[in-house]
Amino acid sequence: MQKESAIIDLLSAQQRAWRARFPALANRVHQTIIGYLCTRGRGGVPVRQIYGVTKELYLLDDATVRERVEDIERLGLCVATPREAKLTGRTIVTPTEGLLSTFDTFLLAVADEMQGAMRHIDPSLSGSAPAALQDRDRGTILQVFDTYALAWLAGADQFLTDQNLSPARRTEARRRLTSTSYWILMHRAMEHADHLRRGMAGEDSLVADQLAASVLDQTGQSFQTIRDHISWLISQGLLDRAPGRVLRVSLARAAAGYFDDTLRQTAAEVADAAQRLGMGRLDGTRGWPRAAGTDADALEQTIRISAPGEDAPAEPRVFHWLEVVSPATAATRVALSDSPLVIGRARPAQVLLPDGAVSRAHCQVAVVGDDVVVTDLGSTNGTFIDGQRIDGTVPLTEGGSLRVGPYGLAYKREIVP
Repeated sequence: MQKESAIIDLLSAQQRAWRARFPALANRVHQTIIGYLCTRGRGGVPVRQIYGVTKELYLLDDATVRERVEDIERLGLCVATPREAKLTGRTIVTPTEGLLSTFDTFLLAVADEMQGAMRHIDPSLSGSAPAALQDRDRGTILQVFDTYALAWLAGADQFLTDQNLSPARRTEARRRLTSTSYWILMHRAMEHADHLRRGMAGEDSLVADQLAASVLDQTGQSFQTIRDHISWLISQGLLDRAPGRVLRVSLARAAAGYFDDTLRQTAAEVADAAQRLGMGRLDGTRGWPRAAGTDADALEQTIRISAPGEDAPAEPRVFHWLEVVSPATAATRVALSDSPLVIGRARPAQVLLPDGAVSRAHCQVAVVGDDVVVTDLGSTNGTFIDGQRIDGTVPLTEGGSLRVGPYGLAYKREIVP
């Protein structure tokens, strides 16, 4: 259980580091938005782009997402352009230099904690955390916690499925479990269970009122609301109630195994992240080397999407697009720029095509001058342009077709005066 314990400690340290630097932004949605602004949105992003990032994990409506962005703006951590009475999907949000600096300080603290965790996960890893962060490093650190969040939800969903919960009730359960108070409650229960295993806990359960009070300090919710959340977790079988007059709870034994699997997945991601951050092995081998003169790995770069409302140059602008045309159920339109856009089955790809025939990082598309070029990233099943499998980097002409697994994409361009 050494790996699982290392991840529990890392998650607790990450939460402490966040509270120390962003005490007024305890909501997990705040964390996700700030993480996005300080990595993929450093030059500014439209609010509508943030909708997609948050909806994937939290199932929130647009109005709620705008409220969370406004919370960040009120603290002077981002600038909205143009600033009108209310934010809209077209509003461009740009992080301030103060936010970028504070966020990097937070990530460096987390990187130090990751260094300690990886010694327990893989003793062959050695080295130190980076002294300063590049774009690739920021994405690498955040990927660890993205992996945990998604794997944790998958574990919880599988547990509830095995309890014969209907799809509708599982959707409602996911909505609850992604909220800050439920998330903290479950993490405290998992942390307590781990401390029991290590002989570090004085009691075999937690006093519910004390647990609620500790969550109250972080979320600002009412005491009774958090007590209700604890009752709900008990009713779903995620927490066990201990016998006695005083309500005491602990992580449900029936659910513990599902979350141990999540911790093991995250441990594998930490080991991979350690390699990416340059924490080499004792035998002298290193993780992904960084090309000379570059700050970011191609897989970690992201696009800057032009949005209505931005100042347009005097000369005509050329917009490049990829449209997923088949299957029809996957239809979508993606803007291209000179920053490479990775298409793949899973993050860190920016365009996700969820099919087993698509590699995790399948191919890369970018605008070079007036042309669009496609690079196969060593995909298992190949990347095809106009029906021909490509090797290396190949131009994609206007109206040309790109095939990635079962998905067909068409390239189009648009000139706007």
